[in-house]
Amino acid sequence: MTFKVKYPMLMIPACIMAAALGMAVAAEHAASAQAPHQMHDMVMPVSAPTGTPVNANAVAIQNFAFGPNAITVAAGTTVTWTNQDNEPHSVVMVDQSFRSTPMDTGDHFSHTFATPGQYRYFCGFHPQMLGLVIVRPRNG
Repeated sequence: MTFKVKYPMLMIPACIMAAALGMAVAAEHAASAQAPHQMHDMVMPVSAPTGTPVNANAVAIQNFAFGPNAITVAAGTTVTWTNQDNEPHSVVMVDQSFRSTPMDTGDHFSHTFATPGQYRYFCGFHPQMLGLVIVRPRNG
């Protein structure tokens, strides 16, 4: 028995789209398999973007990087991320405890960290963008 495709030219774009979707799902699976479970092995980039945060509780998003990529604050501190790129970005906690809405150029997102600990995050649009908020006890 043979199978004949009525419109063979439509199969090519469909196959390309299926392959692209498969690669995207595989990449997302690989990223989620590593990031949430191996937090202590996460490598943070050494260089920060040229955009400087306006205060010690601010993180600039520029040149597809969070800067500074690690920040230490006291419990109860509000940290603000500001998108200085021409591309949309977001802030997503690795543990999924919260996520920002998409931020366009000039938009910002703030979150208050009440509990001491280490909070690893990434950009929902660009998962290679990594950051860390270290929250110390208020008196420490």
